[in-house]
Amino acid sequence: MNNRIFFSFILVLFTITVITAQPEHVKKYLKRYQQIAKDEMSRAGIPASIKMAQGMLESNYGRSTLATKAGNHFGMKCGGVWTGGTYYIEDDDYDSRGRLIKSCFRKYTNSEASYYAHSEFLKSPRYSYLFNYVEPTDYKGWAKGLKRLGYATSPTYADKLITLIERYELHKLDGEVIIPPDILADNSNNSSSPFGRKRSNKDYQRNNDVKVVFAFSEETPADIAVIHKLSLKKIFKYNERLKDPSRALEKNEKIYIQKKKRSYRGRSKYHFVKADETKSDIAQKHGIRLDVLYNRNR
Repeated sequence: MNNRIFFSFILVLFTITVITAQPEHVKKYLKRYQQIAKDEMSRAGIPASIKMAQGMLESNYGRSTLATKAGNHFGMKCGGVWTGGTYYIEDDDYDSRGRLIKSCFRKYTNSEASYYAHSEFLKSPRYSYLFNYVEPTDYKGWAKGLKRLGYATSPTYADKLITLIERYELHKLDGEVIIPPDILADNSNNSSSPFGRKRSNKDYQRNNDVKVVFAFSEETPADIAVIHKLSLKKIFKYNERLKDPSRALEKNEKIYIQKKKRSYRGRSKYHFVKADETKSDIAQKHGIRLDVLYNRNR
């Protein structure tokens, strides 16, 4: 009996040690911002765990110059539509001579405004896949989706978010939030997609022995990239005329998810051009690379 009591006592002490082992700056950040993250999850449907992990990573737990001087926890730049306060700091912008110059970042009146703006940014068409197909409690799906949709350039961005979430058990925050029915209805993840039916990563055909999908109406390149676990860079490389990840595709528009061939493997040796048809149209139709088509036709 005494041995059992002693063993239980050791377990309790060990649990307390693990809980209190968080660095002080982590505890402060969690205490200060977790409720804001949960409120935003209830309002916008973005996992609180994801928002907290991104805030921690992007702002160095609220200690970065951008966070302390501009209230900007997510590294959000000014862009072409921002009309609020600004803060300039060197980041990754260069002038025409290749010299590093200061980048324009958004300056917020308080950190809460930064959290709100981050939600509004993610609600843009570029990230619609996450709301339409990924459960708000699937933090791994959100982390990987953000990376594939080009939120960050770091190849380990998703892994970093997942590590932070699991190290500090941020996923428990998601379970503490009740998302209103109207938010769930807007961001549904059932068998009915916003395009009429749900696409899977096996939903493709072959043209010239290259994998190709036929777009649903209003589907975007970003949607297809995530579903087929490809980077946007590859989608743009395989489909030369695509530039905008959030462009609404036409119904049945061909989008290649594999590198196109250097030659056409069918019987036809020539293509007779129709009115208003471009070389890009021809390359997409036959599944051959646009640069090769140019070379062969000088």
